[in-house]
Amino acid sequence: MNILASIYCNQYFELKKKGKEARARYNGTILTTFALVIVLFASYILMITFFPDAEKEVNRFVRKTVGRTSGRMFGKILAGVLMIVSYLSIRYTLGTEKNYQKMIQTFEQLPVSSQEQISKKGLQTFIATIIFIGIALLALLLKTYI
Repeated sequence: MNILASIYCNQYFELKKKGKEARARYNGTILTTFALVIVLFASYILMITFFPDAEKEVNRFVRKTVGRTSGRMFGKILAGVLMIVSYLSIRYTLGTEKNYQKMIQTFEQLPVSSQEQISKKGLQTFIATIIFIGIALLALLLKTYI
């Protein structure tokens, strides 16, 4: 199982206990989307933290795109577009009904101990993305205030 599939399997494994396994595909798609967006955002933060020229280019691009107005609305639009594109990409690749059923069928054939390990790996993957954004933000704060 790959890392992203383990997130789907984690949701299936956890929700099956509660009799809500029908929501596992949707929840897996949402969590995988958030994990991808978090990794992209953290990578961007690290890029502008360690490569100041990249930050200048991004700022120049934003000014050309939206002018001298506040970049707040541009940021909201960009975040929304990124979420939508990520969701649709995951939904129509890894999260298709066919792929999901194949993934779950393979998962169900494994012994319970292997299922628990894969489920744990999915949870750890999601937690790792949150830690990654925390590290990126900490690096940015340290660069800014030191």
